[in-house]
Amino acid sequence: MSEDFLELPVAFMNEDHADFVEALAGLEALLEAGDLEAVGPAFEALLAHTREHFGREEAAMRQIQFPPYQAHKGEHDRVLGVLEQILAQWQAAPDVQKMREYIEDMRGWFHQHLDTMDRVTSVWLARNGIEQAPVEG
Repeated sequence: MSEDFLELPVAFMNEDHADFVEALAGLEALLEAGDLEAVGPAFEALLAHTREHFGREEAAMRQIQFPPYQAHKGEHDRVLGVLEQILAQWQAAPDVQKMREYIEDMRGWFHQHLDTMDRVTSVWLARNGIEQAPVEG
């Protein structure tokens, strides 16, 4: 696992988190390279990944009837709303400095979320035998 985040006892969460860290690094690389035309599509991919990532966690929480599900889902919903706003702002008027600041803020949020909500959630999932994301039908 990457040194960029805490490894949790649930494999699918670690995989999603590694992909998230990689996507943020990819956005930073595009900004550094000045490839501004690629930033929007890369951010759209980050948003799509994050929706799927959060959806997998939420499905697992529902499967075990995780007591603080609503609080965790509420934080996911809030962050998705922020991601959608940042994407809309970028599409309307690309601002490299604002995007860099956002990525840094997102990295800080990610570490805090991982160390609190995701850590607790992963322990509950592991104790209930969930290592892989549930398949929703």
